Amino acid sequence: MLAQVPEGPIPGRPGKIKQFLVKNLLPWRATKIKVLNADGRPVSGAEVVVAGWGHSKTNSRGYAKLHIPHNLIFALAIRFADHKEVLYEERLNPGETYIYRADGQVTSGRNFTLIPENQA
Repeated sequence: MLAQVPEGPIPGRPGKIKQFLVKNLLPWRATKIKVLNADGRPVSGAEVVVAGWGHSKTNSRGYAKLHIPHNLIFALAIRFADHKEVLYEERLNPGETYIYRADGQVTSGRNFTLIPENQA
């Protein structure tokens, strides 16, 4: 299933240049996803793929930055070490920060799993 999630933008969606500009020059507009392992520790180098929009790797504090221009529902794939999970429905808002926590027992079928950081 993970192999079918497109990593790059689909036509009409923000390309690599726009993703770069928002993530690096306009960081307050970037949507951030903090990836935590099952023990609640930040994961460095995790890959976060938003289907049809783009992908990003987490930094040393566990944060991945993406350009999400509208409040929409997306499918995501999150991968690190031996963990892989597809999140089929996640609402993402521009400029918001979300927390993803891996579940050691459930690695598929979860919906609306991301928690806004300000509510965690």
